[in-house]
Amino acid sequence: MASAAEQATLEAQRVRMRATTREETLRGSSGGRLLPQPSCACSLEAQRVRMRAGKEERNTLALSAARLIPRPSCACSLDAPRAVRSIPRPSYASALEQPAAAFAPAEQIAPADYQRFADLIYQTCGIHMNASKRLMVETRLRKRLRATGLKTFREYWKRLHDPTDQGVELVLFIDAMTTNKTEFFREPVHFVYLTKKLLPAIGQRAKQAARPVRVWSAGCSTGKEAYTLAMVLSECRERGEVGDFEILGTDISTEVLGKARRAVYEPEEIEPIPEALRKKYLLRRRGDGGGRFRIAPELRARVRFERLNFMDNGFRLEALFDIIFCRNVIIYFDRETQAKVVNKLVESLDPQGYFFTGHSETLSGFATQLVSVAPTIYRKGKKT
Repeated sequence: MASAAEQATLEAQRVRMRATTREETLRGSSGGRLLPQPSCACSLEAQRVRMRAGKEERNTLALSAARLIPRPSCACSLDAPRAVRSIPRPSYASALEQPAAAFAPAEQIAPADYQRFADLIYQTCGIHMNASKRLMVETRLRKRLRATGLKTFREYWKRLHDPTDQGVELVLFIDAMTTNKTEFFREPVHFVYLTKKLLPAIGQRAKQAARPVRVWSAGCSTGKEAYTLAMVLSECRERGEVGDFEILGTDISTEVLGKARRAVYEPEEIEPIPEALRKKYLLRRRGDGGGRFRIAPELRARVRFERLNFMDNGFRLEALFDIIFCRNVIIYFDRETQAKVVNKLVESLDPQGYFFTGHSETLSGFATQLVSVAPTIYRKGKKT
């Protein structure tokens, strides 16, 4: 039996022969008399034939070398390799036997039903979902339908309001609807300003009061911001600028809080962390191939995570904080809700504390006790 390379060569020869035959046909003869030289159009067509033949030859050689085309035998047509002929193809008759539901598009959420869900999101989370967010909301709702085994959006609406559920599905619904983008050392200018401008003075005041420096990561997501703050304060503590410190991370999503408490991250997630800090504060995980990393226990011990919904009217934390990071959170609220949330957070800020927002957020026009000291950085106090 010929080798794969020999068979590929034979196939290439057949392709060239077919191309030559087609080219000769274009040149043609009549009654044994040679025709004149072909015209420009005929010559161009002959060139196209040769180009197609060359392409077929290259494809045949490549496929044969990769053994994607089985070795043809005498009993197998060159135009129909066994591998191709053996692939089952659905027939028209078998397709007709499928139920009509198999070809029906997924149910789209009715405008009235969408508005009900959007209102619920606003009431529970303060997040305004306008018509442009409809596809996103519908996609996330479908995930909850699959998870609960329900068929329609209205069935799911009833499940959300089922008193026997005790609000369990409502929490999962909120988890599905909230966006949790975060990363280590996001907006690094904030941490530089914190280290060089604020922490030495804040640390000194805390030492004089015999208390720890208190920092709140509001809307902490998976904990990357909170652990970044822990690394920054640990470095300041080693330099003697800060004594003891504690960090609180809060979020509305129980799912991301679970990940924050586990403090385990993929290699690509830790890339923004400077190499020196990685070696100091991250441990390579054992038991999963060493591919993931966990925050060191001494750092985890200084950070705690709690669930908190900014829409809860009665929320108030016991201690006052020297620093509050609330970045890329209020951007999802409408203007009225933004003002309410910020003023509520400021109630938990020390009289000499500092408030950080995201680069795309502004407190301009709000009646607050905050004074701007740098872009997206504010100090509590009266405006002068």
